[in-house]
Order: sequence, then C-alpha cells, then structure tokens
Amino acid sequence: MINNSHTDPLKTIQADVLKAKLLVTSTILTAYEIIKSMVVKNIKFIFLVGCGYGGYKYSPEYQTDVLARHKSPLIASAKYLAERFEAITTNDVDEILTLRDLRNSIAHELPSVLVTYELSALTEAVHLAREIVFKLDNFWLYIDIGHDPNHQGTDWDSAYSNSTIFMDHLLDLAESITIAKG
Repeated sequence: MINNSHTDPLKTIQADVLKAKLLVTSTILTAYEIIKSMVVKNIKFIFLVGCGYGGYKYSPEYQTDVLARHKSPLIASAKYLAERFEAITTNDVDEILTLRDLRNSIAHELPSVLVTYELSALTEAVHLAREIVFKLDNFWLYIDIGHDPNHQGTDWDSAYSNSTIFMDHLLDLAESITIAKG
C-alpha cells in the first residue's frame, strides 16, 4: 500500500475542526432541503386542484404565476413568495440561490469543501439558512393557524414551529463543537 498521507489535504485539518465542518456541512444540506420543501411543496399545494389518473392536478395559474418567474421551481416559488406575499425578501431569494450553490458544492465536492472553506464561512451560511427557515416557518405557521381563535394574542413576529427548532438544535450542536475547540 502506498502511503500518501503527505499529499492528503484532509490530514492537515485538526480532527475537531473536521468534525465541526462535517456537522456544519450536513446542517447546510439539511437546511437546504427544509427550505426547498417549505418553498416548493407549499406553493404547489396552493395551486392544487385535484388528484386523479396521472397524479396531482394543478391550476394553470401555477405555471403562469409561479413557474414563469424562473426556470428553477425553487427559485420561481421563492420569488413568488417574495413578490406576492412578502414572506421573504428578494435578498432572501438571492441567499437561497447562494445556499443552493453551496449545497451543490457540498453534495458533489465534499472533500474539497472541507479543505477549502473556512469553518466560520460555513457557520455563517448556516446562520443565514436558519434565518430563511425562520421566515418561511413563521409565514406558513401564520397561514396554517393564524386565523384560529385559539391562537389570538400570539406574537406572530416571533412564532415558529419544528423546522426552526430543529435548525436551532443543529446550530447549537455545531457551535458547541466549535466552542470546544477553542
């Protein structure tokens, strides 16, 4: 067996930093999937008109009002949320694009990401993703239960559900590893 440890860039990273980067990159992957679900699936549901042979049926407005905004259903739906409902901002849509690019780098080039990205930059991406998850979570929570009289008096500016709680938990874990390393 040939020993290539002198050319292995992962060998240059301290074990605790590598663990932290692995946790943070997996959190980015998770956040992206949460955001994608909250954006694409929920918007498609708004336009759902039925189910039958061949699957779900959507209103023609889904094509003209949403999908016409961008070739990517994710970005088209995010733009729709920003422009139609102001649930997120156009800056958040740009952040989702950036997050998607980072997600693709992680998914397809993980060793390179672990070596080239600084932990602080990856952690910053997680914080940005958490804020987008919160905004989406807050918006959909209000849509789902905001009209319910049992929830009168709820502070809708700070309300969130399990998606944000999950992101907060992952952030706490990531930060506990980065704090432990000094």
